[in-house]
Amino acid sequence: LEPLSAKGDDRQVSTGNPRLDAFQEYLLPILTPTHEWSDIERFRFQSRFIKWLRSEYLICKYESDIRMALSTHTQLKVTPLLQKNAFKETIRQGLVQKADTSRGEFAPLPNGLTLDKAFDMADWNKSKSTSSEYDHMTEIVHKIAGYLEPIPGSNVQVPIVPIDASVKDLSLEEILEVSGCHVSSCNAFNALCEEGGIYEFWTEEYVTALADYVAKRCQDFDGETVVLDVGAGDGTL
Repeated sequence: LEPLSAKGDDRQVSTGNPRLDAFQEYLLPILTPTHEWSDIERFRFQSRFIKWLRSEYLICKYESDIRMALSTHTQLKVTPLLQKNAFKETIRQGLVQKADTSRGEFAPLPNGLTLDKAFDMADWNKSKSTSSEYDHMTEIVHKIAGYLEPIPGSNVQVPIVPIDASVKDLSLEEILEVSGCHVSSCNAFNALCEEGGIYEFWTEEYVTALADYVAKRCQDFDGETVVLDVGAGDGTL
């Protein structure tokens, strides 16, 4: 890859990440050809395109961090298999302590501490905060004379911006953020989950606590108890 061209979009500042630089160089002129908010209006409600933008941007930005985390913390090698049938065998081997990571086999489920170390999440707020979810988007929208409008009956907010407002001074990440990609508060962990289609990350503590809860509930009732997992997928959990 060659350095970003001086003739290109003047927002294209090299990040030191060749893949992210290339993504930015090709995408910015496509997303905002006139540098006005009307460009963003064309695609911001196209959910499939927004999902693709988010996924590609996160992988471009955090690919090396993901590789480092997976190579340093071998327990995390289990995660790419979450959507594959082989994951069931992985869990079975882990439970009976037959996994041999020295031979390239997969380890049991990671614990929360491993995740925090691998992805630098020790200081993360583990509770969803709807009040601060749109803080960065609010800052960006104010730059272009706009505001956020809540959708009645939900926690979702959408930017309301003059159609001819200039977005020329916004970076690619800021454009993606106000488009609804929600990338500014993410890191390599989000990128890993996005790439693997993982919407519920199972840890050792999570599965143990869930099993303990179900077992206790079963003991509260006499006779046979049927446990029903609604939305169970292939039943791996």
